[in-house]
Amino acid sequence: MSASGVAEGMNTPLSPISALMRAGYLTSTASVLLLAAVAGKGASENGLLLIALIAGAGASIVGMALRWRAHLLDISVKAEVEAERKSD
Repeated sequence: MSASGVAEGMNTPLSPISALMRAGYLTSTASVLLLAAVAGKGASENGLLLIALIAGAGASIVGMALRWRAHLLDISVKAEVEAERKSD
């Protein structure tokens, strides 16, 4: 994703739906980080809790990134199918 809001490998800007999804994923990521920061003090007293907290926050953020990437791939595939349909 470029800074201009154009998806990688695509020549069109993101739709309002995609922009809203991106904002939602970024908000969720910020929320996970803030909640982990608050919980970190208590979890730091127990090594297992701290590991679980870090792993859980990391997994949540990776999951959001994967969903965003899947969304971009879906857009790309749909654009390719549409281009093939128009060329027929």
